[in-house]
Amino acid sequence: MDALCGLTADAAEQAAAELLARTGGQYDPALLRESKRAVLRRAGLESWPAVAELGGLAGLQSYCEGEVIPWLRDPQLSVRRLLMAGVPGVGKSFCARWLAHRIGAECARLSIPALKAGVVGASEGYLRRALAVLDAMGKESPLVCVLDEIDTVARDGLDGGTSSGMFAELLTWLQESASQVVVVATLNRLDRLDAALESRFQARFFFDLPTPAERAAVARIHYTRLGCERVETAATATSDYTDGFSSREIAEQVCPSVARQTGSKPDAHSIARICAGVTPASKTQAEQLQAMRRAAATLRRANDPDGGAVPTGGRRIGKAV
Repeated sequence: MDALCGLTADAAEQAAAELLARTGGQYDPALLRESKRAVLRRAGLESWPAVAELGGLAGLQSYCEGEVIPWLRDPQLSVRRLLMAGVPGVGKSFCARWLAHRIGAECARLSIPALKAGVVGASEGYLRRALAVLDAMGKESPLVCVLDEIDTVARDGLDGGTSSGMFAELLTWLQESASQVVVVATLNRLDRLDAALESRFQARFFFDLPTPAERAAVARIHYTRLGCERVETAATATSDYTDGFSSREIAEQVCPSVARQTGSKPDAHSIARICAGVTPASKTQAEQLQAMRRAAATLRRANDPDGGAVPTGGRRIGKAV
């Protein structure tokens, strides 16, 4: 039922009939959801695949398991607005895909810049249609929507009022939507986020660079995926030599390079040599990283506790200008 919620009666019947014909009479929710993905794509939304594993980030996982997932269908206790701030490549968008897997729902990405059009009023119309589709899809069942780089949505802009119009549409929807859509907004620059927009989110998290345990967890996932031998030893060694690396840098630069150069038989010497040849963005963007940490000092911590205590309080919201 969750897989078909949001479709018209005719579309749901057609999707079910096609599935039963393909599978010999067996229902498969994952295949049924393809019809929902098609509707999302036609509305200008990108469908992202869910993922089962998340490397670390115990602070966020614990919050979702205790306060988000159990209450999704409760209109009074549900938490459906999550803000995730942090440096690029630390798993913010990945968490949305993990959450979609945990609740057995679709994950759709809404790109505000991609909806901007040259005709006056068209951009707001495209956004309004996309939000209406999200509400329809999430009226009776959960759906995860990723608002990537929400700090780029400005109250005012130099585009003839397009940005301010879209800002108003989004602000109203976040406040008034009663559907079961879980909005995960990500951003890299917390200081650029409008206070009125930030106040619409019930829980706000800061994603710092991965802790040693998180680096090992990320490496373990990707060495396993790449079919490497001695995964545990390799993951530990990778953690030792990647201080200051983001999760993405470990997953996309270090692990594949180690697998290629060692024939999927990683050893500590090769891992150390390969890591020494990679300069993480945290070193080239040190000032930006420190500024982000200062701005996010009072946000909940998404990382594992071994990198620091997990704050329990939310960030204070300043008065909107």
